[in-house]
Amino acid sequence: MKIDLDSILSEFSSTKTDPSHAFEVLKRVGRALGYYHAIAAFAPKTGDQSSMFLANTYSAVWHDEQSRLSVADALRDPIVTHLRTRVDP
Repeated sequence: MKIDLDSILSEFSSTKTDPSHAFEVLKRVGRALGYYHAIAAFAPKTGDQSSMFLANTYSAVWHDEQSRLSVADALRDPIVTHLRTRVDP
């Protein structure tokens, strides 16, 4: 699948105030690159936790397990480690 980077960047830049739309754009790009799952966190610069956004396409079991872990432990998860250190699916 050919990716129209200009179109994607234009659409993504229009999502500044809509994290759920931004996540949809990211999922579409990921699928085009061979990724079947996505995870995204959006936090405002102000640190206002009420407007933070976290979304993923992983199983509910994985998500529940991750939410019980400390940040340090979550970052040691093999999936998270892979995502933080590689760009390949």
